[in-house]
Amino acid sequence: MKAGKYCFKELFVNRYVQRIIVPEIQRDYVWGKTQVNGLLNSLLNDYNNYLNGVVPIIETDNEIDLNAFNTFYKKRKYASNIGFIYAYNDTSFTGNYFLIDGQQRVTTLYLLLAVLANRNEKLRDSFNKNYCPNNVPKLGYKVRLIADELLNKFINHVVNNGTDVNEQVWLLDAYKNDLTGKSIVENYAIIQTFLDNAHLENESDFFNYIEDLTEFWYFDTNISEQGEELYIYMNARGEHMQSNENIKADLLVKLDGVEIKNYYGEKWENWQDFFWKHRGNNSTADNGFNQFLTCIAGLEYYLKNDESIFYSKDKFEGKKDSSASVGIRTEDVLKVLDIQLIEEYFEAFKYLVDNSQKFIKDRAYADWVDIAINEFIDLFNNKNTTNWFADYNDNDRGTERKNMVYSWSMLNYIKSNFDFVKSHKLGLYRVLRLYYLRFHNNIRSVKNIRLEVNNLIEYGIWKEPLIDHEAIGLIQDERFKINLLTKCSPDDTKELEQLIWQIEDHKLNLDGANVGNTNITHLISRSPLEINIEYLILVKTKFYEIFPTYETKESQIKLIEVLLHYGEFYDKTSPYYYLNLKFNRWKRIIRNIGTELKESEVTPFKTFFNEFMLFEGSFNDFHAQKTSTKLLAEQATNTKDRILWYTEQLGEDMWQQGYNIAISTGNYCGLKNWNTKDLNFNDGYQYYNTKGNLKGGTPKILSELIKKNTTTNEKPN
Repeated sequence: MKAGKYCFKELFVNRYVQRIIVPEIQRDYVWGKTQVNGLLNSLLNDYNNYLNGVVPIIETDNEIDLNAFNTFYKKRKYASNIGFIYAYNDTSFTGNYFLIDGQQRVTTLYLLLAVLANRNEKLRDSFNKNYCPNNVPKLGYKVRLIADELLNKFINHVVNNGTDVNEQVWLLDAYKNDLTGKSIVENYAIIQTFLDNAHLENESDFFNYIEDLTEFWYFDTNISEQGEELYIYMNARGEHMQSNENIKADLLVKLDGVEIKNYYGEKWENWQDFFWKHRGNNSTADNGFNQFLTCIAGLEYYLKNDESIFYSKDKFEGKKDSSASVGIRTEDVLKVLDIQLIEEYFEAFKYLVDNSQKFIKDRAYADWVDIAINEFIDLFNNKNTTNWFADYNDNDRGTERKNMVYSWSMLNYIKSNFDFVKSHKLGLYRVLRLYYLRFHNNIRSVKNIRLEVNNLIEYGIWKEPLIDHEAIGLIQDERFKINLLTKCSPDDTKELEQLIWQIEDHKLNLDGANVGNTNITHLISRSPLEINIEYLILVKTKFYEIFPTYETKESQIKLIEVLLHYGEFYDKTSPYYYLNLKFNRWKRIIRNIGTELKESEVTPFKTFFNEFMLFEGSFNDFHAQKTSTKLLAEQATNTKDRILWYTEQLGEDMWQQGYNIAISTGNYCGLKNWNTKDLNFNDGYQYYNTKGNLKGGTPKILSELIKKNTTTNEKPN
């Protein structure tokens, strides 16, 4: 059977084909309701377009020519294409063609025709003649004998009898427990329900449409020349083959011998099963597998220093060519991948995922590992969100570069160092921790991946020298941990490391992007030689007390009030023509990088945190002690102290709109009565509590809030 385009009927009614067989290397027929209805809806939509399609009028008096043109035009314009089907034939089994791709679609369409034949007596003869001659279905299974037996009995029963199949004695429990058999029975019922709801005017016409106008490209993997011709032809038409199944077929055809093809065909099925198991919110394994293949192809181009392959944003999204598909062209993936190389990368990826639980079980705290693994897998499961062929020299491609650093570094490290990794599992997950932090710190230094991975392989994660370059902002934290964990007592290493993880994993510490890429050193005031387990426990306990998992408004206001005693810790945000001060940018505040800080000023948060570390009571006790003496209005001579004074007077009432204070600088800014002097500090303009800008909420004037809250005529202290 030559490569080319065929309709469904031509696959089964063909002088070269006696049976279509699903071989042992294939997985079970596993499609469920979502996939079956997805295919049926697509076919029904194409069928309705076919029925309603308008055929151009041609001038001819020959009715035969007119009918031929109408048939040709409708087939070309309104046929339903179900993609690619790949098979091979074995000379030992003349007339049998073995599917290596397409069994889910072929089986579903076969069942669809069987259902239609069951519902229409006129179609039964046609079905039996073309698809089940001599009561033997032309579709067969070698996955397991029981599946083939069930299909044989099932098709003969439902087509020629029609009673409820679940009431039949021959439908043994063994069939119900067989995955393929179970899917056949369940999907038959799903198709029945679909047709009931479709209310087709003429089911015979739909039967004919499925037979004659449901098309596919057939690819015989035994004949590489035909495969290459088909591949060239398809690409000449501008059609992109992006499915991993298409890549599989193209790679298998390059292998010599049925045995090696079967070996890698089975391997491929196992890989698909892995991505099915880890498919996330996707309905199939395809997206994760496809993205994985394009990811490692991009990595291979990078390792070969081949920058000629870069995809622009428009090329990746198919914007400049309306016929282009979104994503990476299969031909570009196949230029750098062979099936053995895919196997090496897959084994590296699988090892990382499968061995994580062994590492976790050996740790009192390792919550981050599952999160890191899931985030890694999600890089592939998020459909077409990463252009793995993006120009990693382009500063505007931040998201792609960040994803590349995480995935390419880990895959390259494991694949290039696999024997060592398998004997040093602890080291593998320490490397994962390194890149997990870099991922959350938005590190995008793709150009350094090769150098850094080679460095890790040669020296290890805890040995000098680390690559010291400006592109990596984590050097401070990394060197700190190296110095701490290599110089501490071996008995303390595991507990110290776990304490570091717990401190870093607080959401405010984990996200070090755009704040110096620090995850722990902003909280540490001792040198590595002075740090012990008790000190890190204190850091963790005190920090989590200040910022519990679920912060309350009351706790945030108390912290703001305390920090106002230490300095101008807050941020000033745009616009420039009035002061817009933000008090809850905790990610920046805890790292002492508020925009109002002066270079020579003592850092407010770190000073406070060091004092709180030495304080023996709770944070509420600390707050009570710090605010036991109230500031007098006449003592408040600057902006910080006046905000502190208002905080002491108003408490929670001061922050009704949000954690932002706005003050006019003498320029029009849209605030109500913006140029009015403050009632309590009449040498400056009044203070407003806002949502963060002047477009939302209702800005509150702090002095008016005090008037409203004052029950006597006494002036506030």
